Parts: sequence; structure tokens; C-alpha cells
Amino acid sequence: MFTLSTGERARGVAEAAFAQQILHIPNNTFALAMIEKCEEKSFSYNGQDMRFFNVEWRLMNAPFKGTAVRQKIDIFSDNPAKADRAKEMFMLLFNLCNINPNPSGPTANDLYLLQKKICGLRIQEWELNGKTGNWVSELHPASGFVEELGIKMPSKEPKISQAHDERNPPFEDSEILF
Repeated sequence: MFTLSTGERARGVAEAAFAQQILHIPNNTFALAMIEKCEEKSFSYNGQDMRFFNVEWRLMNAPFKGTAVRQKIDIFSDNPAKADRAKEMFMLLFNLCNINPNPSGPTANDLYLLQKKICGLRIQEWELNGKTGNWVSELHPASGFVEELGIKMPSKEPKISQAHDERNPPFEDSEILF
């Protein structure tokens, strides 16, 4: 019951038990990361079949050490320009990791060989409909890679302000109950 997926016995320590805080990495951060896994994903969305490769990276150094960043490589896109760029990115990943993938498409073994490989990433932020996250925009060789902390992107969401009128009068500090 207390045997972990690694075969080791659970230790019951806080560092291993607690969920990691989800951190948003500042825009244009350059960081070293190791591939935890690369897998083909498929699902149906609004009646349309979606298929892509998902690379899960784990950042290696502070201040975001241990943070996961996912890279979606959409080589199956209906948009030819997007699919071509994704194919170039996927081949770049294999080249940086010194892996020669199957020419007709990566095999399960090709994807497995990517695990534990290290690359330099350029990480950017996205914001859409009030949600934010990160995406991998560039890959670089790990050798000689210089890490650099980016700058948090300002929110593009409109700020909500309350108008002070008779229906919504301002309150005084003395009116606060705590």
C-alpha cells in the first residue's frame, strides 16, 4: 500500500506530500529544463478530433526549480503554416537531444528517448478570457545556455472599478466591522 511508483517506500515527509504551488513564470524567461515525458495526446473538442504531441518540461534551477511547463507541438494542425512550424520545432527538439526519429513519425521509443534530456527554453506568458499560463516559444542547446528571468506581463484584462454615487456610496474606515 505504501510502495511508490518508483518502487520505493513512502517516507511521509511534507516536501513529497504537499502539492506544489502553481507558478506563472514571467514573460521571456530563459531557463534550463529537463523533459519528464513526451507523449501523443488526442481528444475530442466541440465535435472535432484534436491530436498533438505534449512535452512536459521540469525547470531545473531557482527561482522556479521543479515547476512544470508544458509544450504543445501541433504537427497535425489543419493550418499548414502552423503544422510546418510545429514539425520544425519537433525536429529541432530531436536534433538538440541527439535523437534521430523515425522518418514516418516518432515511435514510442523515440518519445521515450527524449526523457531526461535537457534543453534551454524561452518561456512566454499567455492570457485569454481571464486565464493566464505559460508556453514554450524557443528551444536552445543546454551547453552554454544563459538563464535569465523575464518580466511579468501586465494584465490585459479590463480593471473593474466601482463608481461612487448614491447607489454605491464610499465607506469610511470606521464602518469596517473587523
